[in-house]
Amino acid sequence: MVAFAAVYGLVFINYIDVVSSGFTYGYHVWLVVMYFLPFVGFSMFNLKNWGLTFGLGLLASLMNDVFYGLTKYIFGVSYDLNRYYSLWLIPQGEKLFTLNLGFTEVAVYSWMMALSIYLRIVAVVALLWYWKRTQTKQPPYNRARQALFSSK
Repeated sequence: MVAFAAVYGLVFINYIDVVSSGFTYGYHVWLVVMYFLPFVGFSMFNLKNWGLTFGLGLLASLMNDVFYGLTKYIFGVSYDLNRYYSLWLIPQGEKLFTLNLGFTEVAVYSWMMALSIYLRIVAVVALLWYWKRTQTKQPPYNRARQALFSSK
């Protein structure tokens, strides 16, 4: 699942982000929905999987933000990768883009993007660790036996 989330963010989301203009009304709200859409089913079937849903969605968003510049470059768009990674990963005061939420627009600065990337890394690790821990509280044979013989 983690590998799928990484590939989904790296390939699918980055492809959409590179080929679209990003100037559509509410584009970034739509992008956030796309980060989480493939993983919502985990929580729909079992609310205890909320950590998995959010962790995988955040991982897809990380793959988009961290590898967007590289994806543009691979697609043949002339792009200075040194400048991209310097601005995205090292907090600075330069404006990167305008976040289009539809009802409002917010300027996104380098320090905001860098902070969000590092906070998302921590959140992904914590959420997936939490989900894994909640799944392994009982030995697998107890979970299987409970599933087979429970009256619920």
